[in-house]
Amino acid sequence: MDETGLKSNSNQTSPIYYAAVAGDILGTYERWRQGQRDERQIAATYSGQFFDLCVRLGRQGAASFPSNAKQWVSDGSFVIRSRSPVQKVRGVLFYLDQLRRAVWLSVDVLRTGANDVFVMDGITFFFMLAPLAWTGRRIVLSVHTVLWREGVFPSRMQRLTRKLDAWFLRKYCAGCLVASPTIANQLRSMVGYSYLPIVLFYPLYQQADFERFSPPVATSRPFRIFFAGRIERDKGVFDLLESTRKLVEAGRDVHLDFCGDGTQLANLLDTVEKGNLQGRVSLQGHLDRVALLDLLDQAHIVVVPTRSDFPEGLNQVVIEAILARRPVITSEICPALELVRPAAVEAEADNVESYRRAIERLIDDPELYAKLVQGGNTLRTQFFDPARAWTAKACEMIKAKKNADT
Repeated sequence: MDETGLKSNSNQTSPIYYAAVAGDILGTYERWRQGQRDERQIAATYSGQFFDLCVRLGRQGAASFPSNAKQWVSDGSFVIRSRSPVQKVRGVLFYLDQLRRAVWLSVDVLRTGANDVFVMDGITFFFMLAPLAWTGRRIVLSVHTVLWREGVFPSRMQRLTRKLDAWFLRKYCAGCLVASPTIANQLRSMVGYSYLPIVLFYPLYQQADFERFSPPVATSRPFRIFFAGRIERDKGVFDLLESTRKLVEAGRDVHLDFCGDGTQLANLLDTVEKGNLQGRVSLQGHLDRVALLDLLDQAHIVVVPTRSDFPEGLNQVVIEAILARRPVITSEICPALELVRPAAVEAEADNVESYRRAIERLIDDPELYAKLVQGGNTLRTQFFDPARAWTAKACEMIKAKKNADT
């Protein structure tokens, strides 16, 4: 093996390829090969689970990830390369960028010699992977984000790309790993009566991280509200701040913690100061895993107020709230809601008043609060189960295809 990649002549021993849509894959790999977890995330990283998959099957691995810096590692077991990130362009340039990424990915797969290829959604249009499939590669999509918003009428170009993606799914896709039932249903609607293996996976957590959590006393004050994620307008941070401001004005004893950083952090701080909410709202910035869990331990509820113009994937904060025995408030925008409904209050997306009322319900109704906590207790075990996680489901997908080929 050299810088160009990993080579094998056998489909059963050829490398497995993983195309990540985001993340510091090299950083995760350095920790993984030293037997360490990536402490930057609470859940097991999907790249780390890919490395586990290769070890489980006794095969080499190749991976790519977006980065502004040119990076690569090649150590005999894995080849990991960076690729240029998504260009923020519109119109014709947007579609050319999709094609550019598909061509780069296809060339990289071919030079590694991989036959089983896992591609996360968001890298390129699905149908642009068809030429790669024509070379005999088995392409499995790992879909973490809903493919479209229900009730939103697609443009002409969106309808065309959806038809082309459906053609690829019917003719050339080896299967799909999906993060939520909504995604599975959308894929089934695209392929119609054609057969497409679709397997649901769950995010994976270590139970030890959540053993210390017990439900807070619902009547204790201040009533603490927790947000973790990117500080961006489309993540709903200003909506949540406005809901909190209304609660404070109504005499409610509440405290809101924002955890994370982003382009709107300074604007959010300015809005807090102008509203004289410094004693009621704290901007914690980016926190490591331990500090984040410490703050979550103080919370009464977790709110995920993502706006409808953001293409939300499986927001893991929703899952982490349940594991920490905290009720969650979110909207249908978050696919994770389907997995935690017994422990959640659903609000209306983009509606400040709806989120305010949902928070107020949990403040005023300890019985409802206790019911949601109990509902979460019935859900927790599945998110600690490796048999339900990405590695196990990807392994099932490969073995099922191998059995079909023999």
